[in-house]
Amino acid sequence: MNDPGWADAYDAVLRRCHDADVTALFVHSGREAIGLTERARDRGLTVPDDLAVVSYDDEVAAASDPPLTAVRPPKHRLGSVAAALARMADPTERPVHRVQLWPTLVIRASCGGAGTASAPADW
Repeated sequence: MNDPGWADAYDAVLRRCHDADVTALFVHSGREAIGLTERARDRGLTVPDDLAVVSYDDEVAAASDPPLTAVRPPKHRLGSVAAALARMADPTERPVHRVQLWPTLVIRASCGGAGTASAPADW
């Protein structure tokens, strides 16, 4: 985020959003979402009034100003399922397994949310 190239990348994204009348972004990681939010503020934009921002992963999203709404994957559950499947798998023939794990949406101020309500992503 502190690399000088990031400012140019953020500016390019913000320009494209402006040109296309985009008012919301889903940014893969919290660190990039925070950097984008800070750069938007440097450019005179306010989050969420001018641009709503939602991040993925929820590692550092709450520490942002404003706090970022985030999609929180069930990492612990994913690890548990992966470990169980690895123990079950025959090393010579690995069966196909399909597992559905649903993330949680943590609503915060970056999208206009008033608090930190949580809702399942499949509602």
